[in-house]
Amino acid sequence: MKVDFETADNVKIIANYWPSDHDRAVILVHMMPTTKESWTPFADLLSLNNFAVLAFDLRGHGESVIQNNQKLDFQLFMDDDHKKSLLDLDAAVNFLDKREIFIIGASIGANLALWYQSLHPNIKKTVLLSPGINYRGIDAIKIAKKVSDQQQVFMVSGDFDGSTPFTNTMMSQSIASLLPHVYHKKINSSAHGSNLLIDNIQLIQEIINWLNAP
Repeated sequence: MKVDFETADNVKIIANYWPSDHDRAVILVHMMPTTKESWTPFADLLSLNNFAVLAFDLRGHGESVIQNNQKLDFQLFMDDDHKKSLLDLDAAVNFLDKREIFIIGASIGANLALWYQSLHPNIKKTVLLSPGINYRGIDAIKIAKKVSDQQQVFMVSGDFDGSTPFTNTMMSQSIASLLPHVYHKKINSSAHGSNLLIDNIQLIQEIINWLNAP
């Protein structure tokens, strides 16, 4: 079902929502230049595993393009505009009335997920698909140092994602080395972000099992 909510700075966020009677939810944060629909097959599987799921369009993407009656376009954003996407994630968390919330992000969405987790101790688990050292000013190295030892991270990188082999894996490893509780899964793939999930039911099941674990 389609839902909408507003950020603290008046951006109307459009999302796809899979409700659940269970008291736990997953928020999905897409990569550029995709939209919330990039998560649909994965969201369907999460829903079948008793998670409420919320996949939203980041500001300037897809249908989330209006702020105070003005049009937003991520292609015109400066780094500070991208950083404001943290408010989109905050609005998504506030929309959900759930006791336990997990965040899964891809590429810049992974950096946003980690940033939000570092600021909110109640977010116990995040899944980061192809995080970067610094995406549009969102510095994962600085952020990782602020994640508490009560929080966990599942990180995934493709060994052949990037201009040279192991580029993304090495970036992810640099971030992982600063996290107190991290599982870094390296995949023999050139896929990036949420594309790592395509036709990889083993990885999807591993993520679901990890979310279900204590």
